[in-house]
Amino acid sequence: MSLIPAKQTINNWIKAAAFAVPANGTWGNAGRNLVRGPCFWQADTALSRDFHLNERFILMFRAEAFNVFNRAQFGNPNSNFSSANFGQITTTVNGTSPTGSGTPRQFQFAMRVRF
Repeated sequence: MSLIPAKQTINNWIKAAAFAVPANGTWGNAGRNLVRGPCFWQADTALSRDFHLNERFILMFRAEAFNVFNRAQFGNPNSNFSSANFGQITTTVNGTSPTGSGTPRQFQFAMRVRF
């Protein structure tokens, strides 16, 4: 029996019917890291330009974009068989920090004067 449902979604990532609770006093036979979570992919980019104001002053403009395609970054599925959420993905990769991997699309602009 396949561990992955035919129509895999974040609410149905692991097929619960493929697992059973082992008999009392025995260990199960499911291997470690049996099922993987969704792949993680994020595109970040930056552009910068120097404007020479005169011989001494240079104005630098920089624009950065994080998660350019605004792709959802989901965490691993719940692997606790006794949980009602077994096989479901209920978290994101980075749900606690406002910046970094797994956050929504963000833009950042900066200007700097060099002399």
